[in-house]
Amino acid sequence: MKTLRTIFAIGIMVASGQAVAQVDGLWVVKSVLVGAEDKTPVARWFRFENGKQYSGNGWQRHSAGTYTLNKKTSELTMKTENEPDDGFGAFKVVRKGTEMTWTRKEEGVLVKVQLELAADLPRSITDQVKGLWDLVSATRSGADITRQTDPDRIQFLFIRWDRIYVKQLKQDEQVQGYWFMNAHRPELKLFSQNNEQDSETWDVSFDGDKLVLTGVSESVKDVVLVYSRMTDFPN
Repeated sequence: MKTLRTIFAIGIMVASGQAVAQVDGLWVVKSVLVGAEDKTPVARWFRFENGKQYSGNGWQRHSAGTYTLNKKTSELTMKTENEPDDGFGAFKVVRKGTEMTWTRKEEGVLVKVQLELAADLPRSITDQVKGLWDLVSATRSGADITRQTDPDRIQFLFIRWDRIYVKQLKQDEQVQGYWFMNAHRPELKLFSQNNEQDSETWDVSFDGDKLVLTGVSESVKDVVLVYSRMTDFPN
């Protein structure tokens, strides 16, 4: 009976495609259009709970605050405790079942955000790349360069949660630095400490359980590195 009442309530709230007072829950951003330009962030989410709101990307939460939803105008206003106000004002909200749309003007351009109700936080590329990776193969322009790249067969890449990376190149050679993932596309940047190596930019993809890095920046152009996940450091 309780389930029927819930379904009936939702049916009333979404009748005629009107915005609803109920926005509580976990919402994953499916698309963001700024005018005609696609600006969809990777694994962006919002959680609304009894006047409080939280947001993040992937498994990381990076903001918290409050929200109000004007039932008469169907306008959603969010304020965060740790970020400045963006100055663009409230979003007009329309909810249809498990989907919700936000719209507002930003500097004269229409912004449209499509969201979907979710049960779990989305997993981002950033979450996936973290961990210890063993180099399996290396190619440049299709030619195998694994032996030249990893003559000691000991090369690994450790992408740590604290944005530090460690790359073992040879038995007695290791590079450390900082890693960053682009918020809108699967692109990884590596910056070595003390400029030990040129900065590197890689496109990130996965082939099953393999991590595939395809070189974008000049120093690694046309290089493809394939890694498999490890749970222990090599001896």
